[in-house]
Amino acid sequence: MKKAKLDSVSLQVKIDHFLLSYRTTPHSFTKETPAKLFLNRKLHTRLFVIKPNFGHSISQKQSSKQSPTSILSVGETVRVPDFRKHTGKWSQGEVSKVLGPVTYLVCVDN
Repeated sequence: MKKAKLDSVSLQVKIDHFLLSYRTTPHSFTKETPAKLFLNRKLHTRLFVIKPNFGHSISQKQSSKQSPTSILSVGETVRVPDFRKHTGKWSQGEVSKVLGPVTYLVCVDN
């Protein structure tokens, strides 16, 4: 208390600074800040303004650059890499079953 009286900053300002630093420091057990747990958002600090969040903008750019996938149907003729021959060549086959959004079972001609 003596130090608080000697400084030019009031006690209320010091308490405010302490509480802000406490509320914006991640807890060692929960790995979240008290402000995030209580208010469900991050408090804006000077560091928050200096350090931009690139993660959100990068994920938006990556999701917009995804190439469109072609949808194949059963019975279509396709060319697939033939790993049985170890030559790196492609073989012609026919889609026999759709396994997922981009996964197909292809029967290859021998």
